[in-house]
Amino acid sequence: METLFEHPHLLDSALGRAAAYLAIAILFGLVIWEYWLKTHIIYARYYRWCALFLGLFGLLIVINSTVLEVSNPFDADDMGLPGLATVFELLQNTNFGKAWLSYTAFLFFAVFSRTLSFRGLALAGMLAALVFSSHAGEEGLLRVAFWVDYFHLLFALSWLGGLTVLIALRLSKKSVIQVDGLQFFSRMALPVFILILASGMMQIILRIVQEQILNSGYITVLGIKLILVTAIILSAWGLRRHLKRDNLNAAAFDNGLSLEFFFAMVLILVTGLLTQIAPG
Repeated sequence: METLFEHPHLLDSALGRAAAYLAIAILFGLVIWEYWLKTHIIYARYYRWCALFLGLFGLLIVINSTVLEVSNPFDADDMGLPGLATVFELLQNTNFGKAWLSYTAFLFFAVFSRTLSFRGLALAGMLAALVFSSHAGEEGLLRVAFWVDYFHLLFALSWLGGLTVLIALRLSKKSVIQVDGLQFFSRMALPVFILILASGMMQIILRIVQEQILNSGYITVLGIKLILVTAIILSAWGLRRHLKRDNLNAAAFDNGLSLEFFFAMVLILVTGLLTQIAPG
């Protein structure tokens, strides 16, 4: 448990990664709902600008906290901004820094690309960059752990993106998502969430095989993550029951949808924290 308290920049690094995850999720969500609606979403450019802001915000927080952590890891009073020379050194001379530079480049391509194929390639690059900057990317592209993490992120952020954009569209004044759209997302979300659970279990197995003994801090955060996943499953189950009724109670459904989204936001922060803790 000491791991959770001895590094003062652990939480801000987790917040930065959570913002980077959410940027990818929003861009995935736009693709999913534009595919279903068969048209461009009104104000989609604002969603893309939100994704750009979140991605850059995540980059700045992660780089700032990493530099401070490396330079003086145990000084909780040293919360100032690092020098630019130190930041450039991290970005240019470390694989971690290069991964985040790649993430940022792909982010701009994903936000400003007008074609779906280029946007898809950019999203794939953003996912790979985040995996490279985590524990799973330390041993390279040819390891099973890299691809398990990659596909776990792909499935998780696709689901989260669909949910995020659904919330925005569903609760807008001129909602374009009615019962048929909710049923579409429910049908899509079920197999995707099963893949999330399967790849997540593979992650845990690989961590145990690699480390043999997981430290208490990692186990604690992992346990919190599993509780949140269970809460999301129960929320989704309740929403599916609403959709099976002849007359949908829109207010009750939207309240349940908001609750699921709340659990999802906490989950993404906990996931970001889990990537900052050494498993063994």
